[in-house]
Amino acid sequence: MSGARDRGIALPKAQDFRSLTGKGVTGKVENRVVVIGTVPFLNELGFQTASLMAQAESLRQEGQTVMFVAIDGKPAGLLEWLIR
Repeated sequence: MSGARDRGIALPKAQDFRSLTGKGVTGKVENRVVVIGTVPFLNELGFQTASLMAQAESLRQEGQTVMFVAIDGKPAGLLEWLIR
């Protein structure tokens, strides 16, 4: 968020935000349902993650931590970062 602010990018507010420890988060952003979390969490919610698994595994092999993103019930991408 600080990076967006530094670049002058306005971030929309999240509504109905819920955080489930060890699983992920859900909320609405601009009337779209957004879910960010682990594979088991997204699968538990009925999302199909198979289309992103190969890319996620490749990132993990590089030492990245990976979270899955779904928007309006469909896989949308991955968030990845390196923990040092």
